[in-house]
Amino acid sequence: MDGWVLSIDNWHDDFLHYDYLGAPIHLAHIEAPDGVHWVRQFDWCKDMGRPGYTVTPVLNGGFNLRSPRLMRALVEHPDVRVCIPPADVVVGDPLRMYWNNDVLLEDLQLSEMLRPALETKDLRFLPLDVASRFAYAGAIHHAWTR
Repeated sequence: MDGWVLSIDNWHDDFLHYDYLGAPIHLAHIEAPDGVHWVRQFDWCKDMGRPGYTVTPVLNGGFNLRSPRLMRALVEHPDVRVCIPPADVVVGDPLRMYWNNDVLLEDLQLSEMLRPALETKDLRFLPLDVASRFAYAGAIHHAWTR
């Protein structure tokens, strides 16, 4: 486990309106005028609110809440499939594959890669402003609100 409750006073019942709750982590998917990028180290914060930019931070899977609907989603909706894109780099002997976006991590799969398809099934993901009240990951957790 990589997280814990600090104060029950931080709980809000509106958290239960979502199917996946997790803190925004250091990694985000950015759609920008010049293409799609993965950004690390909370560098995505500087692109929040920029015209033409859509920033979707990955939501933490280590300390999170998942609804029963989300837990059943991949069984009940077989058209929603985990998709592993080709590796960014293949090197070495034997050949080793490397992804710059950590695509093999389950929190990235659920909260980013599969998110659009799951949202078409009426599953709801915690928006950034609510996520910042639920939990945070890293010392610069509120950099996007400055």
